[in-house]
Amino acid sequence: MKTASPPAGFQRRPAPLIVLAVCALLLNAGVTVAAPPVMGQSVIPANPTPAAGLEKPASKIPGAQTETRPASLPDKLPEVPITQQGPTQQVEPTAGAPASEGPRPEGDSLRLLVIPAGSDPIVMGVSTRPERLIPGHWQQFPTGAYNAITDVPGIQVGHLSLYRDRPNKIRTGVTAIVPDATLLTGGKGNLATTGFRASAVMLNGNGELTGMGPLQTAGILNSPIILTNTYAVGAAHQGVFEYFAQHYPGQWEGQLPVVGECWDGFFNTIEEPVQAAQDTVMAIESARSGVVPQGRVGAGTGMRSFELHAGIGSASRRVVVNNREYTIGVLVNANHSKLNTLNPLLKTALERSWSMPVERMRTADSADEAVRPSTTGTHPESRQGSAIVVIATDLPLDAQALRQVAQRAALGIGNTGSIMATTSGDFAIAFSTASPLPLGAQAPAVLSLSVIHPDALTPILQATVEAVTEAQLNAIVAAHATRVPAYGP
Repeated sequence: MKTASPPAGFQRRPAPLIVLAVCALLLNAGVTVAAPPVMGQSVIPANPTPAAGLEKPASKIPGAQTETRPASLPDKLPEVPITQQGPTQQVEPTAGAPASEGPRPEGDSLRLLVIPAGSDPIVMGVSTRPERLIPGHWQQFPTGAYNAITDVPGIQVGHLSLYRDRPNKIRTGVTAIVPDATLLTGGKGNLATTGFRASAVMLNGNGELTGMGPLQTAGILNSPIILTNTYAVGAAHQGVFEYFAQHYPGQWEGQLPVVGECWDGFFNTIEEPVQAAQDTVMAIESARSGVVPQGRVGAGTGMRSFELHAGIGSASRRVVVNNREYTIGVLVNANHSKLNTLNPLLKTALERSWSMPVERMRTADSADEAVRPSTTGTHPESRQGSAIVVIATDLPLDAQALRQVAQRAALGIGNTGSIMATTSGDFAIAFSTASPLPLGAQAPAVLSLSVIHPDALTPILQATVEAVTEAQLNAIVAAHATRVPAYGP
């Protein structure tokens, strides 16, 4: 059967399994990585424009190698050519047990591709600064310096991607959103002993967000937020426990991991159990601030939205309340909807950027990547995927206000054209880094908190809708970034 050829500039994926691994895994190999920016300093430049102050020339990080090896021999790690912004530094070993790759299927082999925080990876379908296509009249609030969730001081993101062409296509991974509790508490607490006010909502329930019950009951987040594929929820869940056991033994007690999933089975052989718990450990350990790789990376590696490559997208907005500026940051895993519902304004913007009809891009995406036809399933037209939306802010909001913020994710998703089909699993979680809560033995019996008055929430909700809308669009734009793959044939 004849298949359509991808458009010029797009390349088919190579055969090896690629892991966008964590910096911690590379410590013994002496890999040089980009220095993350100091949180709280120059996050928002004076009189900023979107992504202002980040246009430093790219350079190569020396000393990287690529190597195919059995997964059971994590003794030598590869060197990977990447580009990066800013100065480089040697990362000191992370406290706790050293990272390992965990069990892998018999005979499997791995290559590792490392994307340090603040780097600009040479990977097709991944971009740290996707072209901004959001219609101008849809934006009333300015972005942060990175136009990403990491514009919120103390928020870090880490990705780990699994990639292989043969014998079965693998396009999957893990993304971790991690509040830097040590920084946010001034050194008085850590991720195991600190809580953040939070809430979560189910927008359409054909999916899973673990830990949602405690989030809604106690209104406290005390865990990294992990995104992955539907079949890997168990491995990711266990990975969170292993992370705390390795880094904070005996300190994280009676808590539940927060893991959100989307089904990536159109581009990924999801039935093949390639993910291990240690993948989640590595994703958490790799989390840094700075520019956020978006598109087909981490949990978004095998995702699609409106039948187009999509995955991870991020955006931010700044708001002023009582003469003080705050930031709302969003990260989404976009994996939903049919092309025929795509908002016409966004469709036109994409076609102008790509210089081709979106229908042609859909054909190219499917011909290049699909592991199963779109008609798989009893009711193929109703199978329209999912979206997980993570909203972070430094606004002093209580759990009730954060629930209202999380609910606005539905409007941001809807702006793009999604109808949240019956088969869609759509969830949103919102949390605030303001006034972290000490937990356990350090927890006071009475809390005194200052929060924003409910009457002042309207601009905050509007800014949230804007950021969610653009994050969804950025996922598609970044997923079609035409880069020369760094991983060879």
